Amino acid sequence: MLILIILMLLITFLYNGYIFIKYKKIPESLSETSYLLGGNKRYWFTGYCFIICILLLPVLFEITNSNLMILPFMFCGGLAFAGCSPLFREGLDRIVHYSSAYVAFGAYILYMIFCMNWWWVLGYFVILGLLCIIKWKSYVYWAEIVALLEICTYIIIETTII
Repeated sequence: MLILIILMLLITFLYNGYIFIKYKKIPESLSETSYLLGGNKRYWFTGYCFIICILLLPVLFEITNSNLMILPFMFCGGLAFAGCSPLFREGLDRIVHYSSAYVAFGAYILYMIFCMNWWWVLGYFVILGLLCIIKWKSYVYWAEIVALLEICTYIIIETTII
């Protein structure tokens, strides 16, 4: 299972590294990368979201209490649906993208509350608070990246200790 998380982190690093190198900027959110890439490359965002879900879901199912299995499913399902609607600024894609992103974020927060220790929740919101205080333009992007890194760190700790 650890190999899936390492692969997920590697893909996240490569995808975001490509964006940084090619466009020399930090996007406002991960979703904005679909607009930065443009053309047929805009669907790299969809592929990225699917790959993250495929790699993360089995690991979360393995370490999650059976009573709370809905949370990893909602998190990964929300992320997959957000990836299915990369044109989040227009039409029906906007509704689907934002609705599924809210579901994914809500499931992530509930997962932190019910499955992880309280200090994971506190740490996440402290980082979000600091990003808001310094009024960093790309705080949504960093909130998404911190969420992915935090869940990966938690999984690594849980799977190596047990």
